[in-house]
Amino acid sequence: MKGFTKEREKSFEVFYQWVLRVGYYPFTGSTLEEDIKNANILIIINPHRRFRSDELDQVNTYLLHGGRLLLMDGASNNDSTANELLAPFGMKIVRENKVTLPSSYSTPWMSRMGYNSAFAIEGGDAILHSVEKIPILATAHRGKGMIAVMTFSQLFANPTMGGSYRVEPNQQQRQIYELEFDILNGLIEGDLEAYFQQDVELPRQIN
Repeated sequence: MKGFTKEREKSFEVFYQWVLRVGYYPFTGSTLEEDIKNANILIIINPHRRFRSDELDQVNTYLLHGGRLLLMDGASNNDSTANELLAPFGMKIVRENKVTLPSSYSTPWMSRMGYNSAFAIEGGDAILHSVEKIPILATAHRGKGMIAVMTFSQLFANPTMGGSYRVEPNQQQRQIYELEFDILNGLIEGDLEAYFQQDVELPRQIN
């Protein structure tokens, strides 16, 4: 998992900082094995390196014993290896099928910059759909654990989240922040579906 970089448009620093709002401390280990040993929720962002067979086995064991995994991929990750990780769960990101984020999370400038796009997901249980009614957030269960995959990782990069952890989110950003909280809380509780039964157009209060 990588997210700390000098390139602002590629940084997930603000996303990491706001993980604290759901009571978890974000960290990045030097290896996938190290992360698995210490993570309540394992988050993999824009994977571009081939997964070794032993790493895939480690992920499977982690989930079987109750682990939670969030895989975040997006249009900027041209060398994505996400499907290597998803294949054992009967899931696939269809990069040939680009779709549009719900209006709750999109603004005109995001459209111009290409930040309002996502890819279709095949397999798993659909949680969130695009404007075209195509799954862009989906889950699958393995043993006691749960994996969730989203195809719009750029939504949680610094530019759309305000650029700094000190930001006072505007109404549009509040929707993005609440989406982060809903996904993480849903994973923690093992019931992501429950957080997406209400109208996502309605902003909720950030404590």
